[in-house]
Amino acid sequence: MAAYHFKANEIKDFIDYWIPLLTNHDYYHIYPQERPVIEELIKVRFSSAPEHFLRLFYVVRGTNASAPLKPHVIGNTVPRTGYHAAEWGVVL
Repeated sequence: MAAYHFKANEIKDFIDYWIPLLTNHDYYHIYPQERPVIEELIKVRFSSAPEHFLRLFYVVRGTNASAPLKPHVIGNTVPRTGYHAAEWGVVL
């Protein structure tokens, strides 16, 4: 999340909320979903549109077997300047 420019407190909130919930499996495969993918599925409306909108969701799949995953290549990052909004989420 830091590589996407989420702030330390936003990352902490994410970890504090989600890590305790991921206890049903030995391993989890985590697939980042960036804004173009998210916007196909989830629309957001603002009363006053931000200059920059950071969106990042993770698709999380539990498994009991370790398996290598392809490294994720980070796409375009969003500046956190001016009037901006940030959103993170998880799809289980």
